[in-house]
Amino acid sequence: MMNVQYLEKLAHLAIVKGVNLQPNQPLNIRACGDPQHQMLVDLCILEAKKLGCPKVTLDIRDANEERMLFQPENKALLDQRIETLAKQYEEAAAKGAAFLSIVGEDPNAFEDVDPKVIVDRNLRLNKLSPNFRKGLDTGLLSWSIIAAPSAGWAKKVYPDLTKEQAIDALWADIFTISRIDDRDPKDNWNQHGQMLKARMNKLNALGLVRFHYLSKNGTDLWIDLPEHAIFVGGSTTLQNGLEIFCNIPTEELFSVPLKTGVNGQLEAMMPLNYNGQIIDEFGFTFKEGKVVDFHAKKGKDVLEAMLKSCKNADYLGEIALVDKSSPIRMANRIFYNTLFDENAACHFALGQSYAECVPGSENWDEEQQEEHGLNQAQIHVDFMVGADDLLIEGYQPDGTKIIVFENGSFTSEFDA
Repeated sequence: MMNVQYLEKLAHLAIVKGVNLQPNQPLNIRACGDPQHQMLVDLCILEAKKLGCPKVTLDIRDANEERMLFQPENKALLDQRIETLAKQYEEAAAKGAAFLSIVGEDPNAFEDVDPKVIVDRNLRLNKLSPNFRKGLDTGLLSWSIIAAPSAGWAKKVYPDLTKEQAIDALWADIFTISRIDDRDPKDNWNQHGQMLKARMNKLNALGLVRFHYLSKNGTDLWIDLPEHAIFVGGSTTLQNGLEIFCNIPTEELFSVPLKTGVNGQLEAMMPLNYNGQIIDEFGFTFKEGKVVDFHAKKGKDVLEAMLKSCKNADYLGEIALVDKSSPIRMANRIFYNTLFDENAACHFALGQSYAECVPGSENWDEEQQEEHGLNQAQIHVDFMVGADDLLIEGYQPDGTKIIVFENGSFTSEFDA
């Protein structure tokens, strides 16, 4: 049986540490229509009301309804839905709302849908809500992502269990991985955040400007960083000084690659669930930052649609380091959910870069960020590359080489 007390703790954590909701601040919650999500939504609303939240706006997305909207004959209805959602998010952003997303949809929910239609929906929604997107990217808005099972997701992770058993098993995973136990979850996350910050400070003190990734699976990739780039991780400090945890769970230290400074071969080591469609056994060839070739055993058409979805979708926007000792990796299973799988392994992201990785760049416009090598795109898609034998060499400006990762883990120099 799912632990109700742990569920209440997860809701409390999401509100007070995730989005760090302030008294009288509005809240926007996105979730899917699964009953498990609704339980968590209801508890998050209760936590928000305790802080005097004046309004909670819901964006509940039902997979069956969305599949219907993605059919060609329902284009007008889809257009209306996009406009309604964009207006909702723009209005909430204008009021300084906090944004909480509860993920955990069925990974195969849209496997029979044209991937171009889904990509187009997401891009149009982004373009119609520019202030919301800018608020997230520049630290003006508070946001966080947590997880709850859906029946489809649970059965994907635990195919040999009954639906009820699979849901209970996945809840147990979510609680463990989100550091929910009999202790105060806020204390757990304060300690975890301090560990990530300590490791981050050691990494940044080295002033590394270049990395070389090597693995027997074929990865042989060189990555340059933009001038003044740093690694960040754990909590994020907004422009108003508030501290939030954008991802619960999070195990990563991440930075931004120089847009034109990526060269070589990069192989993924986990499947990618992209918009409810699976891409598996895939990889890329980069030249001067751009994807010049790619392959996939499954979902190549989905991968192609992603790479062609918008300007600069075929350049990297994030480099992230995750030790293979993370609790997600130790669970020894694929979750088919980016929030979890990206925190199981080192990863990269195609598309939009994070301005916080170059201090001061959050005040630049998009053109200035591009000029300084920070990729600008309408998507941001993480994929996992942290093979068990992954070797990462870091280079200082004078060419001094420092081994950062060996056999998929930080070397002892970075012990917190």
